[in-house]
Amino acid sequence: MTDSKVIYVPDTMSHWPWPRKLNPFYEEVEAESIAWLASFHPLTPESQNAHNRAHIGRLAALVYTDAPRERLRIGSDLLHALYVYDEYTDRESSAGVREISAIVLDALRNTDKPRPEGELVIGEIIRDVWARGRAITTPEAEKHFIEAMEVYLEGVAHQAEDRDNHVLRTVDTYMEARRMDSGVRPCLSPCEFHLSIPDEAFYHPVVKELRDASIDLVVLDNDMASYNREQAVGNANWNIITIVMHQYKLDLYQIGLVPGHGVGRTVPQGGEGPLSERTYPDTLVQS
Repeated sequence: MTDSKVIYVPDTMSHWPWPRKLNPFYEEVEAESIAWLASFHPLTPESQNAHNRAHIGRLAALVYTDAPRERLRIGSDLLHALYVYDEYTDRESSAGVREISAIVLDALRNTDKPRPEGELVIGEIIRDVWARGRAITTPEAEKHFIEAMEVYLEGVAHQAEDRDNHVLRTVDTYMEARRMDSGVRPCLSPCEFHLSIPDEAFYHPVVKELRDASIDLVVLDNDMASYNREQAVGNANWNIITIVMHQYKLDLYQIGLVPGHGVGRTVPQGGEGPLSERTYPDTLVQS
């Protein structure tokens, strides 16, 4: 009989105070989003089938729990589109990532302009979803979304540069980078598409801390779930488990509870202020 060790994965949701809630339009919107993305043929048939089984529409329904049908559809399509962008850039060089990101930014800023012949299909995918998204979005929320996308795209380029140069970050610098490149920031944007939040409230230090905490939680959970795949394909340097093991000289068994530290910290809630400024923080923590 051989000795074996049990590796414990932290239960980051054990003290989460909000109940799980699913948008009631989930099933019909997910089917529409899958059909919409497939119509562009952005992936191989095998990859498309795997993508369809990922239940990205369910994720959207868990994040935009109270969104009306139209906003849920935009949010779901956005998640699908960013998944394709991630697939296209995941193994690209930093130069290749910046070329693809330039296409995405141009599509976001010029939704009325036809995409050039022969361009990567991600340009038309992004143009299509944001042309519809802009129609239901306030000017303030549109500004915040474009800014979030700019930060995200720059973050993905930084990740590619690290990948090119085999960089291994510290915990702090890794989390700073992941707040940019994880894609969570723009995926939170549909939560405010219907709100008119001024910059002084949206970028207030307390709201920024709440947004960062929300992003960190998603990043940590995602890294724990994806570690085995990433180490198998040689991309483990971009994962909190590898970072912590290296920085604190731990093995995989010893690391068990480390990523869970701080997850249960208190997060600020809506409090006083205009309705839109109270609704957005509550939406963040419940998502």
